[in-house]
Amino acid sequence: MTRASLHRCLIAIFVALALCSPRTPAIAQQPAGTQGPGPKRPTPDAATFALVGAVVHTATGPAIPGGTVVVRDGRIAVVGGGAPPVDVPTVRAEGLHLYPALIEADAVLGLVEIDAVRSTRDDAEKGPLNANARADLAFNPDSQLLPVALSAGIMTAVVTPRGDAIAGRSAVMRLSGWTREDMTVKAPAALHVRWPKMGIERAPWSTPAKKQEKARREALHDIDEAFENGRAYAAARKAGATEERDVQWEALAAAVRGEIPVLVSADGVDEIAAALRWSEKRHLRMVLLGGRDAWRLAKPLATAGVPVVYTAQLALPQRVDEPYDVLYRAPATLVAAGVKVALSSGAAGSNARYLSDLGGRAHAWGLDALESLRAITLRPAEIFGFADRLGSITAGKEATFFLADGDILDTRTHVLRAWVQGREIDLRDRQKALYDRYRNRPR
Repeated sequence: MTRASLHRCLIAIFVALALCSPRTPAIAQQPAGTQGPGPKRPTPDAATFALVGAVVHTATGPAIPGGTVVVRDGRIAVVGGGAPPVDVPTVRAEGLHLYPALIEADAVLGLVEIDAVRSTRDDAEKGPLNANARADLAFNPDSQLLPVALSAGIMTAVVTPRGDAIAGRSAVMRLSGWTREDMTVKAPAALHVRWPKMGIERAPWSTPAKKQEKARREALHDIDEAFENGRAYAAARKAGATEERDVQWEALAAAVRGEIPVLVSADGVDEIAAALRWSEKRHLRMVLLGGRDAWRLAKPLATAGVPVVYTAQLALPQRVDEPYDVLYRAPATLVAAGVKVALSSGAAGSNARYLSDLGGRAHAWGLDALESLRAITLRPAEIFGFADRLGSITAGKEATFFLADGDILDTRTHVLRAWVQGREIDLRDRQKALYDRYRNRPR
């Protein structure tokens, strides 16, 4: 056995042990029909009940003290302050706060279980062009990270593939359910493009400048040529010039026709400006993802009607003359300019639970409380086109919400009970189980 073969063999043994170990159930598959340590699975029957007495934060207007929300067949029927109907069961919630479910606008939940274990990652395909890749097909409904997010009030996520230039298509997924089919809210939701770096790195250890310039030219050419092919394919299909179907061009054609937005990852001011010019030239529905320097281009973004999924709140300032809190204040700056902003952790699925903290930080650095709540509820739903079903507590929408013991923008607040499509879910998760197990261990 060669040294390389021995190395591969040891890695395979390590991964196999990790998969089989009772201490690492994060990647274990739960047999159908059983109850694991995750959330209780929804029952087939949608619920009908009235929730009475809570402070109702609708996300569309001022909170309603002592409100009443009536749910019929899994949908919100009435939101107001009157007495509940006599023909439905009542849930008393005096002293508590009712919020619409939080929405993570950029996540790898269900695609990545343990970041350091390659066999548990399914978030990126090989090669620069993967428009046909679909996040909903790779989604793992038994991920142990989903119950952790549910415990933080996050019940819906825009799951976005990573990868190279054209990474694939995002999907809006519920985080509670049996299968990926019944957990899919909308697929595809967007086409993900990673914009190349426009500048040249000059550090001594960097790739030679000419190689960087060549890589940038090729990446821009690949992206533009792919969209041109998608445009030609869409035109040919519309004219009946071809009956052949190509999954790659079919996916691009949907973005070219404006049926789904193009989610462009870019952080630097040069990259954002270049992506903005490109999307305007091609008449695309662009959504900016990342947006570290977006506050510097707030007016052009607002003029172009480009929303921002802002993920840079916890990053460090990039320039020595920037104030320490410039990225904390960025959401307020963008909203003041007229940009629609959704907040996201933009990180591994295990950190999605910090979403409410991002809303609280935005509020602490200038964004008003209602808009901060909208940035983690209603705005993601509007940006990705499912606000008719989720994002606020409004009559006609799905009854997907949670009860908390305080202001959800305050990190001291706990999520106490939660409902998805009118069905109450179990909020147990692996982190709580470990906490209960070890809190009283002998010392």
